[in-house]
Amino acid sequence: MLSFEPKKSSHIKLVEYEPDHKLLHVTFSTTGRRYTYRNVPQSAYTNFSRYRSPGQFLHQVIVKNYPLQEV
Repeated sequence: MLSFEPKKSSHIKLVEYEPDHKLLHVTFSTTGRRYTYRNVPQSAYTNFSRYRSPGQFLHQVIVKNYPLQEV
């Protein structure tokens, strides 16, 4: 599993990615909730980890393009 802790986000605590299953897990620091996005390609995870604003990338790319399941 790949993971990173966004340094520039006050809301996102942890992002984890399971490349074999194309699952992206996002844990929020504000609520402690963990959400799983399905069918996410590794390139999206890589771009997410490098983007200047993790929250903006989450809403503009991940939320709009990949199915969500709250865990």
